[in-house]
Amino acid sequence: MTGKDRFTLRAAVLEDADALGTLHIAVWRATYETCMDPNFLAGLDTADWIADWRKILCTDDGRRTIVAVDPERDGAIVGFASAGPSHDAQPIAETELYVLNTDVSCHGSGVAARLLEAVLLHQSASLWVVEQNDRAQAFYRKHRFVVEGALKWDPEAGAQDVRMRR
Repeated sequence: MTGKDRFTLRAAVLEDADALGTLHIAVWRATYETCMDPNFLAGLDTADWIADWRKILCTDDGRRTIVAVDPERDGAIVGFASAGPSHDAQPIAETELYVLNTDVSCHGSGVAARLLEAVLLHQSASLWVVEQNDRAQAFYRKHRFVVEGALKWDPEAGAQDVRMRR
């Protein structure tokens, strides 16, 4: 099996927290090396992110988290997406995509598109994306998102986010 069909999607469980925290940091370091403060990226602590994922996976706040596992890598998690009620003070959609990350080796495989639809269930939604992340913005445009125009500065990461919606 090749491409997107080789990956299995399923709901995340508490036992996934270690893999999620580790993958989340790896993806951020690879993706944002040119558009976030390098000191911020170097200082990301895996233990903190694992703890955050444990908390997320134990909290019933309406969030859905879906993981993609690769049977060719002994069932390793290679991607994940999480969405739920909007965190915006003035939401433009009820649902917000909080995160969609895949291992760099999976880019172009179709697994991100499968994760996106599995977590959003074809609903309208909003998301925040790093303004300099052209690859992500192109991906979201392909999936019917448009730049809405609101901006949010993340002083810790040293990056500007732009809001998109569909």
